[in-house]
Amino acid sequence: MEQLPQEISLLQKDLRAVNRQTRGKRQYLEGVLYGRDVVLVFSRCAKVAAASTVTTLIEVFGVELVVFTGVAGAADSILEIGDVVIGNTLVQHDVARESAESYLYRQFPLDVAPAVLSSFGIKSPKVYEGLIISGDQLVANSETLRSLKMALAHTGLAAPLRVEMEGAAVGQVLRARHPCARHADDFR
Repeated sequence: MEQLPQEISLLQKDLRAVNRQTRGKRQYLEGVLYGRDVVLVFSRCAKVAAASTVTTLIEVFGVELVVFTGVAGAADSILEIGDVVIGNTLVQHDVARESAESYLYRQFPLDVAPAVLSSFGIKSPKVYEGLIISGDQLVANSETLRSLKMALAHTGLAAPLRVEMEGAAVGQVLRARHPCARHADDFR
């Protein structure tokens, strides 16, 4: 069996009553996580992969709530390794913030050993809200980031806090296809 990526491995270890299904080269793990029925899946990298995966979650598995997590690069120097950034243009940020803070300040220290935190240089993670931008490009240098920020400024958008590759595609699919899409205005 192919190893699941680090992004979901902590959740997988707590998943119970697992039923595995492979669809579209992705392994969907149905089970019970912290007392709730869930489907856990690694969407793979980039927007099309993430959009395809969340569409399958909605249409095949009938999910009612999608929690999307992953790795993102800091686009603002205020951020440190381990901080949580909530994309407030894509989620109900008040609910997400409360949930993120509850986990980060209560459960996270129990789930991740101090030695692991230290190995990543994580000291005291914080929660921020702001713009997260997505694109099929790994932004790995300051010049590319500066160009993206300038382009966003010309459109009147605020400077992003994070840059990543899938989140906006997941949000777009959810707004278009999810049963709660009629509440799309709640996401702004």
